[in-house]
Amino acid sequence: IIAVSGYNITVLISIVSSIFLVLGRKLCTWFTLLFIFLFVIFVGLSNIPVIRAGIMGAIYVLNREFGRKSVIYTMLSFTAALLIFENPLVFTQISFLLSFCSTIGLVSLNNKVSGLIKWVPEFLREDLASTLSALLTTLPITVFNFSKFSLISPISNLLVLPVVPLITVYGMVYVLTLHTFPFLEGVFRPLLWLLLEYVIQVINRLSCFKYSNIDLFGPAGTLLSLLLVGIYVVVLISFFKKRE
Repeated sequence: IIAVSGYNITVLISIVSSIFLVLGRKLCTWFTLLFIFLFVIFVGLSNIPVIRAGIMGAIYVLNREFGRKSVIYTMLSFTAALLIFENPLVFTQISFLLSFCSTIGLVSLNNKVSGLIKWVPEFLREDLASTLSALLTTLPITVFNFSKFSLISPISNLLVLPVVPLITVYGMVYVLTLHTFPFLEGVFRPLLWLLLEYVIQVINRLSCFKYSNIDLFGPAGTLLSLLLVGIYVVVLISFFKKRE
C-alpha cells in the first residue's frame, strides 16, 4: 500500500481550515499550522514521509495566508533541501527517496495516466491514476532495494484509499476525546477499530494470492524486468521525439 502521508495532511488542512475559518483567516492559519505540527509530532519525527508532507503542507498554508501561489516543484525542492541540510545522510534513506519520487509522480504523471485510463469508471479513475503515477516513479527504487514487484498494489490502494480520510478524522477525534472527554471514547473507538480492521483484512487477504509479489530473481521476474525495461525505453524514445 502506498504511503498516504500527503493525503492525510491534505485532509487535515481541509478539516481544520473549515472549522476555524469563522475565527478569521489569520487565526485559522495559526490553528492549521498548529494541527499540522501536532500531527507530525504524534506520528513521529523519524517518519520522513510525514515530515515531508508536514513541511509542504505548512508552506501551502503560509502561501495561502500571504496570497502567494504554491508551486509544487519549488515546495518539493525546498523541503528536500531542508531535510538534506538537517541530515545529509537522509538522501540515502529509502523512505526519503520513495516519498519524494512518489510525489513527483503524482504531480507530473497523474493527468497523463488519467487520460490513458478513461475506460475506467470515473469514481475509480482518480485513485487508480494516483496509484499508478506513484508506482511508476518509485518502481526503480522498489525493485533495486527489495527485488520484488507487487502486482496487487493498484487493487489494494483502490480498496484502502477511500477510507483513509475517515481514519484520519476519526483518529484525530478519538485522540482528542481520549484526553478531554474520556466518556466519549466508547463512541469513537468501535468506528475507528472497524475502519482499521478493514484495512488489515484487505492487506492480509490480498497478500495470500500466489503472485501478489513477484521475485525479480525468478523466471517470471526476468520476463517482467525485460518488459519494464522495454516500457521505459519506449517512453524515453517518445519523450525525446516530442522534444524534437
